[in-house]
Amino acid sequence: MTGARMAGSFEPPVLDERPSARSRIIHALRAALVAGQMQPGEVYSAPALAARFGVSATPVREAMLELVKEGLVRTVPNKGFRVSELSDRELDEITEIRLLLECRPPSAPRARPPAPTWPG
Repeated sequence: MTGARMAGSFEPPVLDERPSARSRIIHALRAALVAGQMQPGEVYSAPALAARFGVSATPVREAMLELVKEGLVRTVPNKGFRVSELSDRELDEITEIRLLLECRPPSAPRARPPAPTWPG
C-alpha cells in the first residue's frame, strides 16, 4: 500500500474563523466602489490604501488584484489601480451576484439564479 499513514489519532488544529485581512479589505473596497466612495477614473495606490486600513501593502495589493479579475479596477503600471467606469446597471448586477454568492448560510442550498432576460 502506498501513501502516507497517520499514526495514532490526529486532531487537526482549530482554524481561526475570522476573515483574513485580504478578505476584509476586498469587502471594504468593493463596498466603497459600489457606493461611489472610490471615483471612476481615479488611481489609488496600494501603500496609500494600506495606510488607511492600517495594514501592510501586500493584502491591499492582493485585494486589488482580485478586483481586477472582477473588472472593478484596472492596474496602472508603477502607479496603482484605476477604478473602472461602470454603469449603474453593471453595479446593480455585481451587487446582486455578490449577494447571491456571499450571503447564504454555508449549509443552505444555492439559490437558482433567474433566467437571463435578453434585450430586444
